[in-house]
Amino acid sequence: MNSIKYIFRLALGAVLLLPLASCQKDQNIFSETPAERTQRTMNEALKTLQGAVYGWEMSVYPSPDKTFGGYTLFVRFDKNGTASISDELQIDPADVTESLYAIDNSNGPTLTFDTYNVSMHRYSEPASESFEASRATGADGDYSFQIISATEEKVVLRGVRSLVYAELKPLKTAYWQPLVENIKNAANNYFLPTAKAQIDGTVVSGVRMTGKRHLLFTYKGVDYNLPFRFTSTGLELYEPLSIAGLTVQTLTNKGTLDMPVLADATGKFELSYEENLPALLQVAIFKYSSAKATGRFASALSNMSRHLNNYSGRIVDGGVYFGVLDGALQLYVPQFYYTSSSYAPATLLLNAEILGPKEVKFTYDHAASTSTGDIGAQLIIYRSAHILAAGFSNVGNISTYYTDGNYDGRTFELSVEPGTARPKWIKLVDKSDSSNTVELTTAFYN
Repeated sequence: MNSIKYIFRLALGAVLLLPLASCQKDQNIFSETPAERTQRTMNEALKTLQGAVYGWEMSVYPSPDKTFGGYTLFVRFDKNGTASISDELQIDPADVTESLYAIDNSNGPTLTFDTYNVSMHRYSEPASESFEASRATGADGDYSFQIISATEEKVVLRGVRSLVYAELKPLKTAYWQPLVENIKNAANNYFLPTAKAQIDGTVVSGVRMTGKRHLLFTYKGVDYNLPFRFTSTGLELYEPLSIAGLTVQTLTNKGTLDMPVLADATGKFELSYEENLPALLQVAIFKYSSAKATGRFASALSNMSRHLNNYSGRIVDGGVYFGVLDGALQLYVPQFYYTSSSYAPATLLLNAEILGPKEVKFTYDHAASTSTGDIGAQLIIYRSAHILAAGFSNVGNISTYYTDGNYDGRTFELSVEPGTARPKWIKLVDKSDSSNTVELTTAFYN
């Protein structure tokens, strides 16, 4: 009986001690206040950022909906609060700009580049010259980032406003200029405006890389629109792609610089050039000038200049663009001088009918070109800007310069610069008038 009482007392004592042990454990867990824990996290992140002696390679995808793909920056955080930054859009790869940075608790632990730096703020400032296609918001990116995680191997950030992730990886050299040059060259060398994909043995035609750094294709009835950034050896998708039993994110060039073949590590997913001349007309913006024009194309430019001379107006040679802008195929003159000092943009709309792999028919859309009430449409009527379309199509009756009498289209045979995935020119030869030719120079890609 005594032994039973002894065991009962021991058990009761153990039960009574449990709350005390639990309280001691809780006191250990919450030995720091929330403010202290946040401050410790901020201090550790700051130490990590400053600890990369050569700096970091930073990948950013600026816009909230990833309208623009990814870009590469190079950032070093000094202990005096100065950030040294360069990026792939610098005209001079040797340029490095300094500004201030800080870590605060405005949105949890947050890294902010709080004084202007062109290499950082070009991705967030409105009316950025680097992102003229979206003048109101620029690339619509961030200069303030929540710190998600920070280790010596990788720092993960998230844009405070865009909520898009950015990553920093430590650099292994103090010499940034070759790194910037490599990325700048990659953006040219590995760009495929018209391409095909091979996915686990299946060939997919009609693949596009856009100028805004999106990879577009359709595979087994599913449309893919994948933002990416260029790397020194190829490209990297924003997030891993699961397709045909593969997981793809990084593609490396296995071909030449003129004819790149971008493949994943397994070799079962690859991108390569596909000649598609009508599609090239849809994805590139070309310059149209008298230097590479004959027949009606040359006459259109010279007659337009002669006509404008009557009003002391002019069109700068090389200042006429051809391609798809704002979703429509057009001839576009940014500065159509209708007097010696006054100008406005003028737009002439065209329709294109693809007749074959190297054949297309253009028709001038006279009604659509002149239907708006803005000054550009008025110029087409009152300064006979129709003339500019005369090389591509018939343009009806315009004073004494052209008397086509109709707006019938004209059919052209296409050819491009050979031996490269990025042709610098495309040539149009009129099938009904072989003297009517033009070589359009590639200006940029949509």
